[in-house]
Amino acid sequence: MIKFSGELSILLGAAIVVVQPQIVAALTPAEVNAIAQAITVRIDGSNTGSGVIIGRQGNDYTVITNWHVLREKGTYTIQKPDGTTEAIKYNLVKQLPGVDLAVLQFNSNQNYQVAEPGNSDQITGGRTIHVAGWADPGPVIVERSFQFLTGQISGRVPKPKDGYALVYTVNALPGMSGGPILDEQGKLVGIHGLAEVDQRTGNVSLVLGIPIKTYLNMASAATPPNTTLASTNSQLSNFQAYIDRARERIDKGDEQGAKEDFQQAQKLDTIQAEKEGLSLAQEAAQLAQFQQNDLALPRAKIATYLVPNNDKVWLLLGGLYLQTRKYDQALIALNKAKFLKPDNADVLFAIGSTYFQTKLYREAEDYYKAGLKIKPTDTNGLFDLGNTYWIQSKSTDAIAYYQKVLSQDAKFWPAINNIGLIKYERGDIEGAIRQWRSAIAVDEKAAEPLLALAVALYSKNEQSLGLTLGKQAITIDKRYGDIEFLKENLWGDRLLANTKKFLQILGTK
Repeated sequence: MIKFSGELSILLGAAIVVVQPQIVAALTPAEVNAIAQAITVRIDGSNTGSGVIIGRQGNDYTVITNWHVLREKGTYTIQKPDGTTEAIKYNLVKQLPGVDLAVLQFNSNQNYQVAEPGNSDQITGGRTIHVAGWADPGPVIVERSFQFLTGQISGRVPKPKDGYALVYTVNALPGMSGGPILDEQGKLVGIHGLAEVDQRTGNVSLVLGIPIKTYLNMASAATPPNTTLASTNSQLSNFQAYIDRARERIDKGDEQGAKEDFQQAQKLDTIQAEKEGLSLAQEAAQLAQFQQNDLALPRAKIATYLVPNNDKVWLLLGGLYLQTRKYDQALIALNKAKFLKPDNADVLFAIGSTYFQTKLYREAEDYYKAGLKIKPTDTNGLFDLGNTYWIQSKSTDAIAYYQKVLSQDAKFWPAINNIGLIKYERGDIEGAIRQWRSAIAVDEKAAEPLLALAVALYSKNEQSLGLTLGKQAITIDKRYGDIEFLKENLWGDRLLANTKKFLQILGTK
């Protein structure tokens, strides 16, 4: 297993970019409930609903909800997680075109938690999800109440109407529209909003939500009600007009035109242009979490023009180049970040990851060590250095660093898994099996230790169990059926040889 620290964690407002997402165990429902209460807002007024705090820049917080909650013009208030309320400025509510989503903002100097986006592409049938929101009064509960409900994804709609692609077994109540759909790690994977009623029985037949990826793909296209986009004339008269046209051009793929407009805006108001650059970086970071690199890259590149002395923005751009395997450009951006802030350990880890992926392992080792001098307990940096030792056949050093990882986080199953890989190559089959069983105990849906255990058991003549586990692993992640992918994830020659035979047999069953 390889996962690069270049968790390149870039905190720009609420944005966090992760080059390789950290693998974590599921939280308890009580822990997810606490997250839900901290990020969910209540909307009252001409209509009722709920919303999710999705972003922050300075004291400005962004909330996402359903458009149908705010579609009716009128007076609305928002109740924040601490119980304080304020009026919603309806003229600043922004509708997302073609989907039942809208965004609004409130200003506060209080420190509210911001939802962490999850990967809604991975939310498939059978996955556990949690839906939260402020339910309307009923016959028994005579005032609005916060509700936290748990169910499973029952399916996905291939051609969703108004964005409603997620179908789930949660009997959400009126008033919860716009509330969060959270995965087992408490990450935001969707927005709840629709219940279809069987006209014959009057019972709810389907409950649906919109994947968060839909929001991230379309957020930059949000426009306030009854407003028009900027003029396409070459000469514009004010800062905002240049900003609006620049954003139009980004959405159309005209990166050079967008850059020119942002530069014109920068001449008119340097401070606001810098804020716009940070906003673009935040958008790019959110998009990067879902590998929407074609949308994220131009935003990050333009952000470096508008905020050229921010090391985090350059780190973001370098991380995006690293994700897209543009290693030369990645090193240019990351070295710029290093020049601006030499003691940024995340930059050093990212440079190490770039060298690792270009097979310059000694250079990678040097940069991982340099990063660990600054952040000696960083689990991802320790793990990456362990991988660098393992790929150089320094197995004793590799195990030592994997064990350092586990001393910081006993549930970091990739380290447990990789110790198993080393033990198997050393001929300690039973020791490897124990490692992989331990990794699965942390995360039963971890495909890699499942497949490795399946191969080891099959080779020990426990064929029935081996085949069962192997099928489970490939069902969870079909990439593990590719020998080249396994090589990339540091599987050794002994295990690869047995796996190749195993996959051939598995394919005939």
